[in-house]
Amino acid sequence: DPNDPSDFPNEAPSIISESFEVPAHRIAGHFVGEIQVTDPNKDPISLSILENADTDGDGNEAVRIEGNLILVNDSGDFNYALSPEVIIKVRASDGEFNTQRKIIIDVLGNVSVGVLSHGNESDSSPAVFELTRTGDVSKGIEVNLLIRGTAGAGKDYLAPDGMNEDGSIRFQFGPGPTALLEVSII
Repeated sequence: DPNDPSDFPNEAPSIISESFEVPAHRIAGHFVGEIQVTDPNKDPISLSILENADTDGDGNEAVRIEGNLILVNDSGDFNYALSPEVIIKVRASDGEFNTQRKIIIDVLGNVSVGVLSHGNESDSSPAVFELTRTGDVSKGIEVNLLIRGTAGAGKDYLAPDGMNEDGSIRFQFGPGPTALLEVSII
């Protein structure tokens, strides 16, 4: 009988999400990921954090939940040098039954840019930038870089392959800790 609750006993919700990745030092409010949950009875589900992280020890919790979204609460907790991951425990409740799950948020390392050579118009030597990354360097990553200044692409330098009109460039980095970006001076 569809109107008899004993024919359709309530079952606990399930938390499907297990892990997310986030770049280091994201500001408070930055989107980390959406927790995927299901309930066999299609009951409304509420999420809460049972165990939060505080990797920098400042007393501020690493993340917060708004609806199904995990958001950065304390950017200091997302520092690869302190910990390559932030671990939380989340509870999903349908009002009668609860499910708990540990969620691991992998903190990605940083990419810094250094100048190896400024380039020179008189001898057409290129400007060379060295990008150095921290974190897990065994896998390649995609880097977005914005080149700005008073020089203009096409009249002062040749735009590197893939450079957009706004000076941004996206390229694959790694595996490995360093990559070079060469800009030809004209």
